[in-house]
Amino acid sequence: MEGLLLVLGLFLVLILIGIFGGNSDGNNQQKVPAADSVTDGQLERIHERCEERELAGWEKDSEKITQVIKNITLNTEISEEEARAIYEKCLNHFAEQTLIEEQSAYEEAEFKSGIVGKDKYRFGLEEELDTLENQLDNVGAVTNALSMGAMQPKSKNPVASATVTGAILGPAAGMAAAGQAQAQNAKAQDTYNRLQATLAESRRLEYQSAERAKRRVDAIRDYLKKIDKIEIDTSKPALYFSYVDLRVDDVSVSPSRKYLSIKVHSDMDYENEEIPESFWEKYGNVDGSVRITAKYGGSIIGAGYLCAPGFGGSTNSTSYYESISDYGYGFDCCSELEVFVRLNEEWDEDWDVKKVQVGFEPINIWVRTR
Repeated sequence: MEGLLLVLGLFLVLILIGIFGGNSDGNNQQKVPAADSVTDGQLERIHERCEERELAGWEKDSEKITQVIKNITLNTEISEEEARAIYEKCLNHFAEQTLIEEQSAYEEAEFKSGIVGKDKYRFGLEEELDTLENQLDNVGAVTNALSMGAMQPKSKNPVASATVTGAILGPAAGMAAAGQAQAQNAKAQDTYNRLQATLAESRRLEYQSAERAKRRVDAIRDYLKKIDKIEIDTSKPALYFSYVDLRVDDVSVSPSRKYLSIKVHSDMDYENEEIPESFWEKYGNVDGSVRITAKYGGSIIGAGYLCAPGFGGSTNSTSYYESISDYGYGFDCCSELEVFVRLNEEWDEDWDVKKVQVGFEPINIWVRTR
């Protein structure tokens, strides 16, 4: 008897441990900080919503920001302290993503600044063409492979099932087996029909994508032929650059505080009396790349690269201009440009951005001939 009581006592102890241990685990799970469970997508939506509502920051709009966070996370139990942690994480995430985008834009411009002439207009097109042609070569491959696994199902014979089962287990069991066979046939057929519908839709989308790819391939091939017909003159870069009129429309500090965002207006200097009339008869746009320097108080604080599709203006021949501006690959002129200047050090808060001086220095300059 004592042994039985001992066993029952141990059993009760184990149950209590399980109950309280489970509650303890549940409590531990509840103690996970809310900020750790918020996804990057939610952080981006929180930031976007706060921007839309023009919320000034936690100190001024903590209640509104908390409500935004509750709405985005679908968690009405978030405390103000947890909401603040999420908001700070949101700001850090935005700063990290912004810095990546700014750095990417700067590095792309730096790379393109070394590309000269026709290579600039061909940039990326051959690679894109190869990708599209491979896509066209493999049209139907995916759906054909999937369709191999979507064979018409073999139906079970309800009569045969009823006969075999009935002979062993009796008429009632035979009728049940027949009904089961019919149900399995219907289910298999329904699955097959839905799969065929899915395959048909996949095939439609695949061929629709292929049609777009085919149009793009034709456009790129046609454009590359036009590039081959163009002549590039790099003989007088200093002279050609003197024809260009660049001016700064705006200078601002980037969100990361590690770059300046400079808006530049570019155009041809039509008032330059030194430009001979023959230039407009022979040449198209001046093009190329320019190094931009930012100075403050006479000292260089950063530099960047301007790689415009064209510095503005065109020949007097409208037909020529139209023939090289098709498909938007970069022959047409671009007059409004944004350049990221990487600062040597993070922006000094004591500086006045309006006092930043911007200079332009040509790197590669050429003109396109007819």
